[in-house]
Amino acid sequence: MCVHPGACLPHVGVSWAEFPGHFSVELSSLLVRNVNYEIPSLKKQIAKCQQLQQEYSRKEEECQAGAAEMREQFYHSCKQYGITGKNVRGELLALVKDLPSQLAEIGAAAQQSLGEAIDVYQASVGFVCER
Repeated sequence: MCVHPGACLPHVGVSWAEFPGHFSVELSSLLVRNVNYEIPSLKKQIAKCQQLQQEYSRKEEECQAGAAEMREQFYHSCKQYGITGKNVRGELLALVKDLPSQLAEIGAAAQQSLGEAIDVYQASVGFVCER
């Protein structure tokens, strides 16, 4: 939009005083152009922006729902591992430190229960081989 009367038209070397009605004609043509073209264009842009805003609001809600679901899955997985989920790396490293003692307990229990089976197997192999 023109602020200064001379800014709307190219400089032709003629003063505005020589054509006093020319400025009002140019101003009215700019106003008509704004009403006919620029205002509908701006209305279309506003409608498009409002549509995009609604779409992005819907996507934001979907993402928040997905984030809540993922958070629940995370805490469920943490519960399966027996950790709180506050410091996952530290908690998992603490669990790894307990593995050797747990493995030793499992090995001792397996050796005790399998010891009887091994004795029975050796006795049966010895019996079969003697005959």
